[in-house]
Amino acid sequence: MSQQKARNIIIDAGNTRTKIAVFEESSLIDLNTISNTNWQDILKSLASYKNENSLLCSVLGIRKTQELAATLGPKIIFSPETATPVDFSGYATAETLGADRKANSIATWSRLPSEYGLVIDVGTCIKFDLVNAQGKYLGGSISPGLNMRLKALSDNTGRLPYVKVKNTEAKLIGNSTESAILSGCLNGWKAEINGFLAQYKTAFDDLTIFLTGGDIYLLDSLRKNGIFADENLTLKGLNLILAYNA
Repeated sequence: MSQQKARNIIIDAGNTRTKIAVFEESSLIDLNTISNTNWQDILKSLASYKNENSLLCSVLGIRKTQELAATLGPKIIFSPETATPVDFSGYATAETLGADRKANSIATWSRLPSEYGLVIDVGTCIKFDLVNAQGKYLGGSISPGLNMRLKALSDNTGRLPYVKVKNTEAKLIGNSTESAILSGCLNGWKAEINGFLAQYKTAFDDLTIFLTGGDIYLLDSLRKNGIFADENLTLKGLNLILAYNA
């Protein structure tokens, strides 16, 4: 009879969704994503993992985070004091460095075949983070993500509508208000990513690039250009943090 592999439970409670990931050692074997509007469903799911080897990472308020912790009984509630295998001390405000940026950097470092690793996270924000093979975090950048740009136009103007992205490409020259917004926001979003990426490639010869985040489907051209795409990179980094604190 084969020996059962150790099981880790990773909870990533974001602003709008909570992800519940089950790992067998380093392999992701199950993932459940639940909208935070279905709060009781989240608590019910967590209760089934009560007191297992788990890590809770939450950006929610104190009350809801405490409710999650009470239901799950995690081994680790991720905080700025949580020990990590990558050194973030060189970052001037390490105590405010987001857990997702830390987790992405750790997952990138763990798979690094080169001197430098760059991870690009395209979700709510565009985040670039750079780590070296010695396990030193070197910094990065944060700017508004695609949906944030689209929402800002409608929220901060009197007549511009909120436009949803329906296709992976937008016209260069928009011939309507909607297509003009998509031209500016989607094409501008891509141009920013490509422009930053070109600068990193110039500055660092021995560079491996990873791509993650909910909007990676819009970047097929990058994914076909020697870049490692992994939408679960953050969860894998959190799992490495849990293993590091075993």
